[in-house]
Amino acid sequence: MPQAEKQEGSEVVFRDIPKNQSEIIRISLSEFNGHQGINIRVYFRSKETQNFLPSRKGIWIPIKIASDVSTALAEALEQRAKEGSE
Repeated sequence: MPQAEKQEGSEVVFRDIPKNQSEIIRISLSEFNGHQGINIRVYFRSKETQNFLPSRKGIWIPIKIASDVSTALAEALEQRAKEGSE
């Protein structure tokens, strides 16, 4: 597992991936209702402060199914590569 880049409260941020000039996709480890999970969420740049704020767009994946989700994503990427598309 890669080392976390930063920690914000009970959230451990692993990566911020630029989506466009005003949004990023943040991947973090967080707790929700007492359960650990992976949060994949779109953050938008605030016009007032220029800081990134969380949007409602995203998904929280419970740790117990995260491996299955990861496998499915890898399979989807592999299929896409076989089709020769980017």
